[in-house]
Amino acid sequence: MALKDQLPEGFYKLFASKYREYYIRFLLALFHETAGLYSALSLTEGQVRAVIEEQMEGEGMVFLEEPEEEGENLTFIPTPARFLGNLLSWGWMVREFDERTNEYFYGFPGYSLIWLELFEKLEEPEEDVSHESMRSVYSCLSTYLRDGDQDLEILKDGLKAARRLLQLLSNMQSGLAAYYDRLSAQKEVKGIQKVLVEEMNDRDSRKYAILTSADSFYRYKEAVKERIQEIFEEHEKRREKLEGENGPETGLREENEETLRLRERRIARTREGDGLAGRILKEFERIEVKYNQLIEQKGVFAARANARIQYLMREGRDGEDDLLRLLALLRSGEHRQEILADLGAAMNLTAPERLMTEDSFYSPREERREFAPSPKQEESGPENLEDFVVKPEYSQKEIEEFIRQNTRDGRFQVTEHTVNQVEDLEKLLLVWRDGALGEDSMEITGLGETPIRRLGYKYTTFTMERNGQDD
Repeated sequence: MALKDQLPEGFYKLFASKYREYYIRFLLALFHETAGLYSALSLTEGQVRAVIEEQMEGEGMVFLEEPEEEGENLTFIPTPARFLGNLLSWGWMVREFDERTNEYFYGFPGYSLIWLELFEKLEEPEEDVSHESMRSVYSCLSTYLRDGDQDLEILKDGLKAARRLLQLLSNMQSGLAAYYDRLSAQKEVKGIQKVLVEEMNDRDSRKYAILTSADSFYRYKEAVKERIQEIFEEHEKRREKLEGENGPETGLREENEETLRLRERRIARTREGDGLAGRILKEFERIEVKYNQLIEQKGVFAARANARIQYLMREGRDGEDDLLRLLALLRSGEHRQEILADLGAAMNLTAPERLMTEDSFYSPREERREFAPSPKQEESGPENLEDFVVKPEYSQKEIEEFIRQNTRDGRFQVTEHTVNQVEDLEKLLLVWRDGALGEDSMEITGLGETPIRRLGYKYTTFTMERNGQDD
């Protein structure tokens, strides 16, 4: 009878209970207490209640007097006896009466122990299985070669270990992609630092660092393939030896039926062993491919993340405008009055910020400002325009050389490669001014839409052509 068929009807009520976490802690504490007993007997009822009560006090558990689990109309009173009663009625624990001591002893059925072992693994920190899986494959193959009977169960364990390692690599690949997606999505350097710190403390990162070291993969890769080849050769020798015994040179003219059946069974076992070893080899080849993909993927994602970090360090936050955010807060924010007051104090305004209310029309003026005529603004004459003209710092020959270097098909074209240093940007400004004023027989014939950022400055692509008046 399977253990699944032995589960009582209310066994899964524990998972639907609002006190599920507490029940699991009680069960684990009782499980550890039972494992530490020197006697063959289980825990008595008094010992079970004492363990539950100790857990309640140690964890600081506070329970409310609310209705009991579904299907019961009683009021739940959080006492160790009530918890123990539920564990018994649901089938997580069993009790037996001992006539010699005249008391009940409590224990765990077989199906309950399986769940308790699972709960124990979930409570403990996750262990790294990359080394374990790699060594397990190699260890199983070596043990099989040294085993005189060559138990095929050893090869089956090696195949399971190889599949676990392949699944581990797949999980790491998914986790690595998610990690670099989070890193690239950050809009601030502080966010990148937070993701990096979290990833340093993540278990998958430690697994990946161990798995990609030379001590854990390359150390066993060739050794595993050598062991598999030795298994193939050993099986071939055994088959030749067994098949050679069934001949006239053995001196045995007649063999009984049992001997023939035994020899055929041994030959069949060697062929089955070859099949298992071949499957392990195929799994290991897939592991190697997955491993190389993981290394390649790491390089690609790391380059993208590095480019993102460099961009944020150089350009600042992307896609955010502090002025727009401030305007949004002043328009619909809950604390716009406080923001306006702080802004006015910081800017040293001559008058406090006021908003018109229903009382504004009825409040008398407290003071009047004295009349002061506005000062007459002097109009700037033509002679003052020269002060705003950019003084050329380069000779006409240097400007012509700059134009010639960036001329393609008779047109002066500005691209992202035009400005490589600050001097190029100044020359470009002079060329733009001459083209806008129509000097040097140059005129602007096209403007780009996307601005270009170089050296901390922003400029737009454009094209210029000579109008042909000087011919």
